[in-house]
Amino acid sequence: MADPKQKWFYYFHWPLLILVFLLLAVGMLNLRSAAPEGSDYWYKQWLWLGAGSLALGIGFSINRHLWERFAWPVYLCSLALLFAVVLFGYEAGGQRNWLKIGSFRFQPSELAKLGALLVLAKYFSKKPSLKRFKDLILPGIYGALPLFLLLAVGDFGGALFFIL
Repeated sequence: MADPKQKWFYYFHWPLLILVFLLLAVGMLNLRSAAPEGSDYWYKQWLWLGAGSLALGIGFSINRHLWERFAWPVYLCSLALLFAVVLFGYEAGGQRNWLKIGSFRFQPSELAKLGALLVLAKYFSKKPSLKRFKDLILPGIYGALPLFLLLAVGDFGGALFFIL
């Protein structure tokens, strides 16, 4: 019998991972053909692709129960940061949806996406039967809170994530 620590390996959706990396390859080829000659966009993108792949590997190696444990703290922290953007937002690229701390700029909407996904995944894993409309009220609220904060600062792209 397989070691329980290796069980995820057998249940992992490998075709999805292959499709993701194929899309990344197509994106990298498009960037290479579109980038001006002598620019470093392509090399920077490879760096971030590697960092993202490393983060993906780390994310897969973390136990599901740890993700569940940190779902609420990440979600609540992201809501607090989104509220801070409403009050103290920094404008960059025509959008006032950034927080600036020293020379570091951060877009809390990205953390809000992760936080909402974690909280919703935790909710739906504990509530397998969604036969009544009232079973969807709480998840709707979980998505609506960051949505309204994003709409308050005019981040319609980030808000679209929560609408869909």
